[in-house]
Amino acid sequence: MHTEQQRSEADDSIESVEDRRLSAEIGWLISERNREDAENHRNTMENMRQVAEEMRHTTEEMRKAAAERQRQTAENRFRQFEQRLVFLEERMAQLEFHILRATEEMLRVMREFQHTAAQQQLSMAAEAGRTARQMSESARQMGQAVRKQREEQFEE
Repeated sequence: MHTEQQRSEADDSIESVEDRRLSAEIGWLISERNREDAENHRNTMENMRQVAEEMRHTTEEMRKAAAERQRQTAENRFRQFEQRLVFLEERMAQLEFHILRATEEMLRVMREFQHTAAQQQLSMAAEAGRTARQMSESARQMGQAVRKQREEQFEE
């Protein structure tokens, strides 16, 4: 029995060594798994950090691009505004030129009209003077004719 008991103790001891070896191996597997999980976690965190950095960079680039587009749009609008102002200035200069020419022409026509009106007034005054002299002469002749006729009637 003693051998059987020794055998049983030896078996227990072997089982105990085997259990310890399995426990150690399980512990090593667990710690290996934990190391792999930790490494995966570190890799995941690093990837997330890189993605976040890329997102920050992309966001910054997008903000800069949007600001540049706004600047270019404002610059283009300002250039268009400047071009329209230059066009209006040129158009105003043309209109000013035409207004000046029209004003000069109107003054020339007014002077001609005044001159023509003055000549017409002089002509009408001269004609009125002639007509008045003719009427006066006709009245004088009529007066003489009436006197002569009266004289003839008295003579008869």
